[in-house]
Amino acid sequence: MATKLTSKYKLLNAKKVLDIFSSTTDRIYCFLGKVSTWSSDPPNPDPIVDSLGSDIEHWDDFVYAKQVSTNDVSLVIPYKEWQTGTVYDPYEHDVDLSTKNWYITDGSSGRVYKCISNNANTPSTQEPTATGTALVVTSDGYHWKYMYTATNVTTFQTNDVGFKWFPINELLMTNGSTQWDVQEAAVGGEINHIKSTKATPEFNYTIGDAVVVYGNSEGSGFTGVVTAFDSDTNYINITNAGSGYTNIHKIEVGGVDKTSELKAIISPISGHGFNAARELDTYALMVTCEFLTNEPELGNATEGYNEFRKIGLAMNPIVSWGSYDTVTTGGTSISSGTRYLSSTADQRIQINWTVAGDAEILAPPSETFLYDEGVYQGADLDNATARGYITSKDRSNRYMYLVTTHGTFVATSDIKTISNSDTLSVANINSVKDSAGVSSTVLYPLKRYSGDVLYIDQRSPITRTSGKETVRLVIQF
Repeated sequence: MATKLTSKYKLLNAKKVLDIFSSTTDRIYCFLGKVSTWSSDPPNPDPIVDSLGSDIEHWDDFVYAKQVSTNDVSLVIPYKEWQTGTVYDPYEHDVDLSTKNWYITDGSSGRVYKCISNNANTPSTQEPTATGTALVVTSDGYHWKYMYTATNVTTFQTNDVGFKWFPINELLMTNGSTQWDVQEAAVGGEINHIKSTKATPEFNYTIGDAVVVYGNSEGSGFTGVVTAFDSDTNYINITNAGSGYTNIHKIEVGGVDKTSELKAIISPISGHGFNAARELDTYALMVTCEFLTNEPELGNATEGYNEFRKIGLAMNPIVSWGSYDTVTTGGTSISSGTRYLSSTADQRIQINWTVAGDAEILAPPSETFLYDEGVYQGADLDNATARGYITSKDRSNRYMYLVTTHGTFVATSDIKTISNSDTLSVANINSVKDSAGVSSTVLYPLKRYSGDVLYIDQRSPITRTSGKETVRLVIQF
């Protein structure tokens, strides 16, 4: 038994996930985390394990999140810049094109074309530039179909080694663009190309001979004629592509059956360019998120910057003061916890130490309470009432920033490092507040382990400097 999920299924899944980002009931956040080193083979990331334990670990690594809006998401296709001297594969209706080099993307203009004919397997030497609804014929004999011009290439185009993607548009109504012109002019069941199936492609037929095709009864209107391309070669010039064809069982040239050496290529059911996302086998979605200068602050130029190693997507987390989803008291339905609605979430807490605390943090033989170090409160580690790790410090203002992984830190108990039990004594703790230094009751906005972690990207360390950080994630279906 043979089974396969088709490219249309992959596109359907990508579009359904895309729709979530514009939902009024669901919110997806992109988060940064994992300031500590990888355990297995640093700096290389640890393998990702999809399990409940891993979800808990992702939340423990969670430092800062930002909501992803519909403008931050796009369907994408592999980026394929035109290159002279390349023999491009032509579109064929009965071939799996997923492994073929059959379309091009122009990063500077945003234009996308698919190859209809490659002039009997000759190298392409002229890049197409026209944007009309008719086929684009270049001087090298190639026939191209203009598909669309992407307007969001700055955000969604990438041309990095091993990470090459390009945005694709799907229009459901007119927007005055050339893409809509193409969609409106698309004709289903056209024959735009008749190829030679000989081992060495050739069209050594008499110039002027008519080409006639025979197919399904719904197809009609095709006309073609043998024409000279140059002094050495001929080709079949299609003077009317017809419409409504779904199969061709016979091709005549000059009244002679040439079916064994020719193949008619039929356009998609709705025509070339009617649905670019479907025709170009779209199977991926790009999510971008721009973290500004202080989102989050993981150090400074004077004291150094920390790193992050994990990027993820989390959906519908609950507010930290809310309850997890649970069965109602009456036992008849599910009571949902209060979902977080703000656009950003900083999970760090701020510890403010006193001047006297400098002697415990800054004055020992070497500085203590270092970046990434684990800390806890309680009689000992086994009986800790709170645990977490340090993300950064601000010596000038005597702030230490932590992410909590267990319990709740308070200002009424010593804080100790896990590695060597350095102590910030309770007498030298001014306050424990949220990252902004405002609230001492709500220390962080999101309830740990709530919502759903949808996507994880574990990377080698990335230093979080004072500049803007743009994250791009590609989800493939």
